Amino acid sequence: MSTTSRSRSTTRQDNVTVHDGSHDKAILDILQAVKKGDFSVRLPAEWTGMVGKIADEINGLIDLNALFAEEFKRVSHAVGKKGKLSERASVPEARGEWKTNIEAVNGLID
Repeated sequence: MSTTSRSRSTTRQDNVTVHDGSHDKAILDILQAVKKGDFSVRLPAEWTGMVGKIADEINGLIDLNALFAEEFKRVSHAVGKKGKLSERASVPEARGEWKTNIEAVNGLID
């Protein structure tokens, strides 16, 4: 029984990625850049394990923010500058509060 337990413990340790903090600075830098409105930054796609999943999610959020910024810019120009009151914002990927934001902008036009 103790041999099996030891074997499992060793196997589990071999499959665990130890977080050593080496990615923390990169994540912080990216989050600070995005907070300042820079949506051109991304975390490396090569990261693996849990930190890779975190990077993918952060990159996805940045992509969504960039979509919103472009869409709001487009609608602002069409409605505010060209007077096209039939224009509406649309971000098909938007869900939850993201979708509520799109509806709020469109509500301003209505």
